[in-house]
Amino acid sequence: MYQIDPPEVRTKLPEPVRIDIREFGGGIDPDQEDSAILSNAKVAYFPGVGPGGGYEYPKYGSTICYVPYTLLTTYGGELYEDIIRQRIIKHMVGGEYPIIRLTGVIPEWTFTDSINGIESIIPKQAILNWYIEDPSYTFNIYKSVFKDSGFTLYSNVTGTLIPHTPNNTLVVTGLTSGITYYFYITALSTDGIESPKSKTLGVKIV
Repeated sequence: MYQIDPPEVRTKLPEPVRIDIREFGGGIDPDQEDSAILSNAKVAYFPGVGPGGGYEYPKYGSTICYVPYTLLTTYGGELYEDIIRQRIIKHMVGGEYPIIRLTGVIPEWTFTDSINGIESIIPKQAILNWYIEDPSYTFNIYKSVFKDSGFTLYSNVTGTLIPHTPNNTLVVTGLTSGITYYFYITALSTDGIESPKSKTLGVKIV
């Protein structure tokens, strides 16, 4: 094992030696941070340690776990989220806490050099762009004049492919100039299962 110094100054230590550069509450000891990261950048991601010193302590580290939302009862599956969490924990390192992120056909707004997720360039209209996924899904478009409430279903649409672009698109008409409208999108499977919603985006209508 080597003492944690900059690469050009590594010092051979007698075996066995263990150097713990973690600190209580997560992260690494600030006094060792610079030299540790110079030696190995991955040490910045070490889980923290608990009050016992070098021992792992529940919830002092975390791991993001991606789970298909179709497993959840909310979306037509057979498992509750707490059951999924318990099963994940059984296969994790002690002291790590799972942060569950849902995956699957969940609409994502398109953002490229030439495409904006949502924009208003024609009076009383908004153009919505989102990435193409499973073509068997349709999409529910929700809108509101409030960011966090008041959303109603505007339309259910099939994905529309514009040639040579990576996105679906929808033009929303009949809006009021000068007002900011907010939108989010969900995907609807052939079985009628509605996905978690996309991020909410707003646009001021020209």
